[in-house]
Amino acid sequence: TGLVGVSDSYTTGFWPQFVLAVFMLISLSNWDIHYIIYKKRTLHVGTNHEFRSALLLIAAAIGFLTLYNGSFDIGFIWDALFASISAIATVGVMPASFLEGGDSNLPIAIVMMSLAGVGGATISACGGFKQLRAIVVFRSGRSEMDRLAHPHAVHGIHYDGSKVQKQDIEAIWLLLGSYILVMLFGALAFAVQGIHFQDAFSMSFTAITLSGPLINLADPYFGGFAGLKDIDYGILTILMLIGRVEASLFFALFAKSLWRG
Repeated sequence: TGLVGVSDSYTTGFWPQFVLAVFMLISLSNWDIHYIIYKKRTLHVGTNHEFRSALLLIAAAIGFLTLYNGSFDIGFIWDALFASISAIATVGVMPASFLEGGDSNLPIAIVMMSLAGVGGATISACGGFKQLRAIVVFRSGRSEMDRLAHPHAVHGIHYDGSKVQKQDIEAIWLLLGSYILVMLFGALAFAVQGIHFQDAFSMSFTAITLSGPLINLADPYFGGFAGLKDIDYGILTILMLIGRVEASLFFALFAKSLWRG
């Protein structure tokens, strides 16, 4: 998930893509799935809500991209599958065919950036907002819609048989707001350095989601990282660190109550 651009040789050919896709699926899953496989127990993917939701998002992305392409070409479907897995695993490596369309690939770029923004499971090697939090946000929104329809009903949010507490929901919304705020500040910092807004936003987004190579699809006219200034590398480094430790924890460092113990 580094910022170094990946050449087309890494994204051409079925078997290299297949091997990468397998390891990316492993990286976006919870570590308890790895433990189950290690202990040779029965693996029930359906019982793991995060991994299942990730697979559903991948399937939805493939369906949308196939309809957008207007044909059921096997080669395109495979490229869509590989690209979706790479995006949601926040690796960002894209098939060569997805990088050739320029501005015409805007719908594809939006889908891939949305997947990278969500990311993989909470306890995984991926960046992004994480599946568990996205599920809670979705169910929280659905609960509010139900509350509007039935104001006097009691609506709770449950995950994996447990009730989600109000403070947990507030913490998730705080994290989402923190991510957006940091991303906007990062884009603004790049823009102050004279970088075009599209480049600035793409760099900020891919840095905080740890999906650097995705910028080649998000911004087809990006000139590359080699021409950046030292201060730009510093901003990218800070954004990647925040993306790894998570934005709300970063802001907690500035709270007086934390240092008071």
